[in-house]
Amino acid sequence: MKVLRFRRLLRAVLLSAGPCAVVASSGCGADNVTEMPDKAQCIDLGAPSRYSALTLAPRVDGIAFATRGALNRAPTDSTMPVPTQRLPALGTPCATATDHESCAKRIDELLVAPSDGWTVQRSPCGSEGCGGDLVVDIAVITAGDDVRIAKLDDVVRATAPVETRDEAATLVVLKGYSFDCDMNNVRADRDGWLFKKTSRSCSGSVTEHFYKVSAATGEVAAAGTHVVHDADNGCIEGRRPANLAPTGVAWLSSLAACFSEIAHMEAAAVLAFGVLDTQLRELGAPPELLTRTARAKKDEIAHAAITARLARRFGGMPAAPLVETSAGPDARNARLRLALENAVEGCVREAYGALVAAFQAAHASDAGVRAAFTRIAADEAEHAELSFDIDAWLAPLLTAEEQRQVEAAKADAWLALEVSCDVAAAPEVVAIAGIPSPAEAHALLADLVWAVAQEAA
Repeated sequence: MKVLRFRRLLRAVLLSAGPCAVVASSGCGADNVTEMPDKAQCIDLGAPSRYSALTLAPRVDGIAFATRGALNRAPTDSTMPVPTQRLPALGTPCATATDHESCAKRIDELLVAPSDGWTVQRSPCGSEGCGGDLVVDIAVITAGDDVRIAKLDDVVRATAPVETRDEAATLVVLKGYSFDCDMNNVRADRDGWLFKKTSRSCSGSVTEHFYKVSAATGEVAAAGTHVVHDADNGCIEGRRPANLAPTGVAWLSSLAACFSEIAHMEAAAVLAFGVLDTQLRELGAPPELLTRTARAKKDEIAHAAITARLARRFGGMPAAPLVETSAGPDARNARLRLALENAVEGCVREAYGALVAAFQAAHASDAGVRAAFTRIAADEAEHAELSFDIDAWLAPLLTAEEQRQVEAAKADAWLALEVSCDVAAAPEVVAIAGIPSPAEAHALLADLVWAVAQEAA
């Protein structure tokens, strides 16, 4: 599999993978430490009736809604109109207008005129079909003869006070947050509702995130976190040296933590490629593999510098990688030891890391982050290809039983990554860093596993 082919494979996965792929459950079972007495139904933002749970404030006749199509399918010619689809209205727009016909005409004009709305991430498999597209919703509020275009905050004010649990749940997801869907997730307080979202890391860390909806105003605000179980996160993809000491950083909890941990892992990859170079030389590897390994080490030095700058920009400070002393000699022969390390760290983690970096390059809202991960994704694709070629070089040198162990190690590593997909990043990490959501991560991983298997067949 040549480098160019692998890059095409990554692009194909990015285009084909969507949140409608099979997604593993992220139920927390015994980790559900903070008991919530009630369960709100999860909101399907793909449904045309996504605003139906909202109730109107006094003196508001109605709110007319429309959506302006998928952002990732907008026409390239800016002079072409973007299709507008009307959504079910709240209340009865124009009900008390002096001139009902003129009021209705004004609504039609405002809903098709160029104006800002708010972005909605439609649910992966809603009633409008699968896809998880980003769409722009717009609204017009009417109260007597007052007919005006509205922002999302205007809609929130026009539907306050919040009267029901389902109305509060709708506001939570419209504001870009989420809550647990497979367990009790909400508590009614005297002044509103408290929702809970549980996130889990691949190493067993469990964190509960809380969001408060004000009954009086409809305002949604983060209401703190609770670390149920603190463990090494270890979810960042990429080649690690053996016995790398964990930092214990919850890397998806904030932008500072995210970029600090990525920079830490990029610096660790520099050490890993140094060790790989020594291992390859001791085993008499072809010069071409040695040249590519040296180039990969230089790439990782650059990646560490780039991501360290990002970390400092967002208020973080990367920790220097620390490799712990081994507890004793490794009984496996050098070829098998390298084959196992390369299978896990290269053929699995670097392959997925290249895909996640490409996803970040395409989805991060920050231009500097997109530029950084555009380069990182291209380099990591080459590093993954190097890992596949090392794997192919080593295979004939191993016994049948050793080859079976290598394939089993790959399978276990894919499963470990699948567990890591369950962790949910903070909203700003998703938006600014471009980290995929759990559903998107599962879909990307599933398609990558399939594509790699097809390529190897």
